Amino acid sequence: MILNLGALHVPWAAKVAHAHNLESTLLWCQPASVLDIYYYYFNGYEELISCNNNNPTFTINLPGLPSLTIADLPSFMLSSSPKEHKFVMEFIKDHVDALKIFSRILVNTFDELEIDPIRAIEKVVMLPVGPLVPSEFFEGRGPPNSSFSCDLFEKPMEDYIKWLNTKPKSSVVYVSFGSMATLSIEHVEEMASGLVESAPPFLWVIRDSGQVGKLSKIEELKKQGMIVSWCSQVEVLNHQAIGCFLMHGGWNSTMEALATGVPTVVFSQWSDQATNAKMIEDVWKTGVKVKRREEDGMVEGKEIKRCVEMVMEDEEVRRNAKKWRELARQAINNEGSSAINLKAFLDDA
Repeated sequence: MILNLGALHVPWAAKVAHAHNLESTLLWCQPASVLDIYYYYFNGYEELISCNNNNPTFTINLPGLPSLTIADLPSFMLSSSPKEHKFVMEFIKDHVDALKIFSRILVNTFDELEIDPIRAIEKVVMLPVGPLVPSEFFEGRGPPNSSFSCDLFEKPMEDYIKWLNTKPKSSVVYVSFGSMATLSIEHVEEMASGLVESAPPFLWVIRDSGQVGKLSKIEELKKQGMIVSWCSQVEVLNHQAIGCFLMHGGWNSTMEALATGVPTVVFSQWSDQATNAKMIEDVWKTGVKVKRREEDGMVEGKEIKRCVEMVMEDEEVRRNAKKWRELARQAINNEGSSAINLKAFLDDA
């Protein structure tokens, strides 16, 4: 058995396995919805999407998915995508072409979350096996401040956890944009302005320490919150002090937010993130996506303030977040849908 972990640069792995009569499968690490979109793009919808690529409000109806606009699609499909990203669609096409080789595909999602997208493509059998998170995270084993097993090294209790322990329940905004996205200094400034004006305590991960020193509101930020270069995200999201997650909308972060019941504000950057933001706001209703200025794509501080305040205060959003947390945890329990799917897959392997 060869398990392809969904890396865009190795679609050939399935062909190699097939040539040697080895069974193989794909672990798709984005939502089933996005796999559907890519499949449809290369199976009948490429011309429609390409011809309307410059109209962000143009609506597309794909089988098994909610209505999407051009702006909701993965960034690699769009004419606005940087030239250096254009090659990605070639790799994705290879993945889509290889789908016919797989008898089934493992997907980091759960049945209740994407019940229609999982079944949208008749020729593709998707097995939801998510959320793929550390077992300690779900089972609550160990003291609340212990590091989860996904960390490479055992760490003592970090200063940020001690700081979170001093904050009231659901009062802190956690801000992180993953390990790949890098915001411009202009957007970091607007983010800082929005956080200061909305006034909640915050824990903000800024990987580039050089950006911190350039912030004009650094003194106000130091008084109001804490800035770190790294933290254990699973541990932070599982802390009772966290009330909102301001993020980029990457799928791992999205799944972790859903599984912890933390409402989100999504400032999408690239890849599948705009699609994830659409689902968060309009389908799962666990958060909101920020609105950019039409003329230059900037997100202003007042928009950050609006979104943070909305999510922190909206009881319906908080109820929905708790609902999905319970469904996520049920899916991964021994008798849950994802656990059953994974066991069946392993038994057949």
